[in-house]
Amino acid sequence: MFLGVFPVVFIWAAIALRFGDMKFDLVGCVAIAVLFLRGIDGLRSLCRYCVHDLVICNMPLVSASTLNLFNVTYFCVSSVFSNWEVQFWSLYVTASFAGLMHSRFWYSIHLLDVLLMSPTLQNVVRAVTGSIKQLGVTAVFGFFCIYIFAAVGFFYFEDEYINEGVDECGTLLRCFYTIVYYGLTAGAGIGEHLADLRGFWLGTGEPAWWFVRYVYDLLFFIIVLILLLNIIFGIIIDQFGNLRDQQVENQQARSSGCFICGIDRKRFVNHGLKQAPPITNGFQYHIDHQHNMWDYIYFLEYLNLKHNDELTGPESFVAECFRMNNTEWIPRDKAMFLGST
Repeated sequence: MFLGVFPVVFIWAAIALRFGDMKFDLVGCVAIAVLFLRGIDGLRSLCRYCVHDLVICNMPLVSASTLNLFNVTYFCVSSVFSNWEVQFWSLYVTASFAGLMHSRFWYSIHLLDVLLMSPTLQNVVRAVTGSIKQLGVTAVFGFFCIYIFAAVGFFYFEDEYINEGVDECGTLLRCFYTIVYYGLTAGAGIGEHLADLRGFWLGTGEPAWWFVRYVYDLLFFIIVLILLLNIIFGIIIDQFGNLRDQQVENQQARSSGCFICGIDRKRFVNHGLKQAPPITNGFQYHIDHQHNMWDYIYFLEYLNLKHNDELTGPESFVAECFRMNNTEWIPRDKAMFLGST
């Protein structure tokens, strides 16, 4: 359904921006309705799975105890709103209402739908969110370093920060803002901004003062622009490389062996070629008909839906193993195709 929302919103935004006619807000209302229905469907599915998780954990859903009711409610609500798709669709609906009530600018946020369509872009986002702790610590350290440079500029170079009669280092906080903005956006750091203000790079004062400014500009360029920024970029690139390697490893693991039993692909191929008549697609037959991983997922969902009193002996055994995080019920190193049942 969301695939149809993207072109509708995009066409509507283009028409509205071109003609500026409020009647096109009707299309915005349609977009809100579609997004709302899509969000309700997602919430219903998530709530159903949350309830199934509670059932398999033997948590009573119907109880006279207010505490149990609170636990169930808290579990469902926290599970639903911690889901990134729910957060994404909530952003969509919020942007739709803001577009209708405030400004059409908010409809441009719907273009972020491309994130749901492209797994590659999702990995790019995960490269940032997956290393948010490292990035945060590095950023805090960087701001501390910039604060030191701001303190030096405030106490020793205040006269250098006069911009058309305005003292950009009149206070320590204003000096910090100035160095953060101009120091990070200027190509050569804060030294380039000071050169633009003064009309020359290092000044024509005493040699000692000239040397201090030289060290000040050079240290800012090396520490902040070269080291800290490249460390941040390196963390993001390294995380993106790790995600890509994980995808490659997962793909190789799925194609080189059975996900369920863990037996190597070559054993199925060699065993199939020895049969009469030879079976050339033994591994594919095995993962499609004997150890199809989706069949196992459907079976677990079937156990979640089925009442405990209606479970058979083997079903009770599997449900108990799953509840205790026990993988004993999974046929490891066993396959009917190889005769090792």
